[in-house]
Amino acid sequence: MLQFPTERIISIIFPLFFIAMLIWYLKDKKWNKKELLFFSPILITIILYTTTLGIHIPLFNKVNTRIYGILAFLFGTILFLKLRYINYKKIIRIGISIIAILILAIIILRYPSMPFPFETNDTYKDVVEIFPQVNEKIFLICPEIERQGVADLYSYGAIYHDIKTPIGFFGSEETPELRAARLGLYEGIQQQNCTQIIENTKKTTATELLGCTPANCELLESCNLTLEAKTQNACVFSIQN
Repeated sequence: MLQFPTERIISIIFPLFFIAMLIWYLKDKKWNKKELLFFSPILITIILYTTTLGIHIPLFNKVNTRIYGILAFLFGTILFLKLRYINYKKIIRIGISIIAILILAIIILRYPSMPFPFETNDTYKDVVEIFPQVNEKIFLICPEIERQGVADLYSYGAIYHDIKTPIGFFGSEETPELRAARLGLYEGIQQQNCTQIIENTKKTTATELLGCTPANCELLESCNLTLEAKTQNACVFSIQN
């Protein structure tokens, strides 16, 4: 099935919408320099985000990239509502219809089998149930779950159980060193190499590993890690630093 991730809407269409509205608005204002100067910081931010140049700028690259896309949409909407000499009712009706169709298409194409809420899927359910047993900084071993699903679990754990993770919930805090350690950890899981698993887990600064399937739990147990908690499908093992 066609993959059409939400990020494409946020990272491409929203910035284009903002730029189009800005040009239209400035044209309506006869290219007023004060207006252009006022919106310049937003325009520069959106350009840095869209061209990915922002990833090289400190602090700028620490913010979840979706925030910039949402910022573009909000300011684009504000500019749209400030325009004069347009048939608001007709354009707003058309705009709302297009947005509704886009959202429906995203849901159908991107999330055809999304296990939501978590309680409807055994793997997610077991992970959520074992979260209260997590004591320190956790790293999820869930290769069967797509990246967005893992991010959702991290977010759920942080909100309801104050769970921490070394890479951040959307990867925004992940340094090159952490990324190398994370990939090394995944490689260790695939190759069932306990030494590689333990060494790379320590490099991530995580103190606990949470396995999402019986197979992952058996692998972690074979590495002689300390079992903290276990359910039918999930488990938590601690790493001794």
